[in-house]
This record gives sequence, C-alpha cells and structure tokens, in this order.
Amino acid sequence: MDAGKLASRLQEILKERRGRPAGEAPGPVADEAPSGIAGREPRVEPPPTPAEVLGATELTGPRGRCLAVERRHEAYQRHGRVSIEDCAAGFVRHIGAAPLVAPELSDLAGSLPEGLLFFDLETTGLAGGAGTYAFLIGCAWFDRDTLVTRQYFLPDYDVEDTVLAALAELVSGSKAVVSYNGRAFDVPLIETRYQLNRMTSPFVGRPHLDMLPPARRLWKRRERGERSNGVADLSRRGAGSRSLAPGRPGDDSSCALSALEVRVLGLSRAGDVPGSEIPARYFSYLRSRDASMLVDVFEHNRLDLVSLAALTSTALRLVDGGPEQAPTAGECVALGRLYDQAGRFDLAEICYRRGAGLDQRPFYWDEDEWARVEALYHLARRLRRARRYDEAAQVWHRLIHDGPCPAAVAREAAEALAIHHEHRARDLEAARTFALRALDHEHDPARRREVRYRLDRLERKLGVRFGWEVER
Repeated sequence: MDAGKLASRLQEILKERRGRPAGEAPGPVADEAPSGIAGREPRVEPPPTPAEVLGATELTGPRGRCLAVERRHEAYQRHGRVSIEDCAAGFVRHIGAAPLVAPELSDLAGSLPEGLLFFDLETTGLAGGAGTYAFLIGCAWFDRDTLVTRQYFLPDYDVEDTVLAALAELVSGSKAVVSYNGRAFDVPLIETRYQLNRMTSPFVGRPHLDMLPPARRLWKRRERGERSNGVADLSRRGAGSRSLAPGRPGDDSSCALSALEVRVLGLSRAGDVPGSEIPARYFSYLRSRDASMLVDVFEHNRLDLVSLAALTSTALRLVDGGPEQAPTAGECVALGRLYDQAGRFDLAEICYRRGAGLDQRPFYWDEDEWARVEALYHLARRLRRARRYDEAAQVWHRLIHDGPCPAAVAREAAEALAIHHEHRARDLEAARTFALRALDHEHDPARRREVRYRLDRLERKLGVRFGWEVER
C-alpha cells in the first residue's frame, strides 16, 4: 500500500470513530494495528529475586559486592538426635581423640571449635575442569555454642571473582577446613576457579580434614555378598555389615552424607532435592531469573553443612568414649581397629569382645551375625599378636563352630588351630583334623601345597599313610 492510499485509509478510520455514538463498543477494523502497539503494554510481574525468596543480602568485599545468605543455629536447636550445643561441646570435651579420627586436628586443640570452617559446594556438574562452576559455596563455623552458616551465591558468571574474594577473606580467618569428600572434589574444584581468575587460593597450605575416610572407617557397612572374599574384606575394609533390624534403614552400605544422617544422627530429610537435579535448577534460574526454584537447593546445602559439623563432633565423641559409646557391634569393631592401629591394645580388645557379644551387654538394637564374626576374627588376631595363644585358640574355635563364617576366614582359623595343636598343645590328631579342614577351604594352588606339606609332616609323625602324594 502506497503512502496516498495509507493516508486515505487512516482518515476513514478517524471519521468512523468520531461518528460512533458514545458508549458503543468499537467493532473490528481491518488492518488495525495490534492493541499492544497502539495501547499500553500488558504488565508483567518480575520473577522473585534471591533477596525476596532466600533472604539474600549484599556483602561488600575487596572486589565489590556479592550475594550471601546467613543463618544462625542456636544452641537449643536440634539436628536429629543431637543439639547444636552438644556439637560445639563435643569438639572441646573430646579433642583428645582427634589424632585417632584425623591427624590434621592434632595441633588445633586451642582453636576448636571456632577455628574450624565447614565447607561444601553446589556446582554446575560433577565432571570438574574449567567448565564447572561452584555457584553456591556453603560455609559454617561455631560462634561459641551457636553454629553460623553463610552461603555465597553466584548470580552471574561475571561476578565469580567477587564471590571468590569474599570466600578467601572468610577462609583466611580459619585454622582448618572440614569437608565431606572435599579432598577429592570440592577443594580441587575451587582451587581451579581461583587459578582461572588469577587469584591466590586460601586453601593452599591450610590444614584440611576430609571426613569421608573417618566416616567409612567408623560407619561403613558391607553387604553380605561383599563378605565372600573373607579375610581380605575383614582385615582391610572396615567393620560391620548390613542389618535389617527394626528401626534402621535396610541398606547400610552407603556412606553418603544423607545416609549417615539417618543411621548416625537420626535425621530424615523431608522433600530434599536430589543432587542430580541441582545443576539443572541453577541453569533454569540463569534463563528465567526466578530464584524460587533455588530455595530447595539452598536448604540442601545448609543441611549438609550442619550435618557435617554434627558428624565430626559425633566421631570425636565416639572415639573418645570408647566401646561404651558404640551403639552397634559394627562400631565396636571399627573402634577396635582404630585403637589397634594407635597401639592402644587394651581398648582394642575390649571393643572386639563387646562386638563379639562376649561381655553379655546388649546393644541399642540387634546386629546381625556378620559383625560378630568380624569381631571374633580381629579378637583372635589381637590375642595371637599378644602371644596369648590358648585364648586365641578358643576364639578361633568359636569362629569355626558358632554360626556362619566366610570360607577364607574359616580357612585361616583352621590353619591357626592346626599350628596351635601341632606346636603348642601337642595334639597331632587335632592338628591333622584342622589341617584337613583348612585344605577343604583353600583354593589357591600355592597355599594348598603348603597345607599338604603340613599334612604330610603330621602323617609322618603319626605314622599314617593314605597313599596320595604331595603336590609339587
């Protein structure tokens, strides 16, 4: 349509509107411009901001301002079975056990609990590398008997240096950092972010306690199928086993922080966001700027921080209190192994005996027979190392005759009894019986030759001949 026709059409439209009676609704007009252009734009409500839904505030740092959410957890507040006050007191009362839990804490007795900074990240992925950002950095520390959590939030990629600078200021004021699997993931990732921003990482040279290895030593539970390797499992893999006792979760094999919350702290999260959904929620926020989808992410991170502090304090209390503080046979065995490694053999023996049920004191709930087997196994080895051979032989007998026993453990027990009866008890018939039992459980060719060599020697002593030759 040329300019002349357009002008004529506009004049006709104006005449029609001037001639319309008052109150009459306008009819449809061909080729009329959309109302959004001719009239006022429809009002669109802005999405909720982090300040509105999270209570985020701006913190001023050396490089500018960043968003942070800070909360205080008072002494009377509870986290599962423990209170915040108990957690704070645990670091002070039981710090003497710190070297058993983690050598990193041995030189920090004068700075606990205020000198510890608990640390946890929420990231844009689990692959690591230069493309993975820490969009939520959670920190927690004790202010006397109060636990303070502060969560630094990355609203845009271009303010990462501001967030890192604020974090560096906080970390620099601590004596040590505590994380859960942080040595393998959190700290390397955050140090990469500092390097990419050409900043000095405050974590370099700072004592770091990763609570995952101590938690595995104390609370790892193995499935029955994992017991098939026998001695290798019992001597290297930690204590306990799967338990289906009432009041406890069925799968005790996981050492994820959320799983230990249930087993150790008695805390069950309601409506917790799965970790696999967290990166997607952050990406959705970057597209929509709707911070309401991050509420559950902040809550997930906050609970991780409080649980980390509570779990660390509980580990100190358990190790310092000894077997009397252990509610399960599995924890008794784990404590015994810690004491054994530290040279505190008297405490180790007490733990093993309690775990094996030899002191007749019940636990808070029933433990299955696999924890008892493990306790007997470690007790027998402890007694043998102490040269208390007769007592060790009695425990080896219990392993073989009382309940199920992994094949490799039964083989080691039979071999130990064969040696004991041949060289100490001087009962060659019993020694031969146990050597034959050891042969039944042994599948390794080299070890089978050793057992048959023992059998051949015992038969020569007894003057017994069966006509088979020793394998060469």
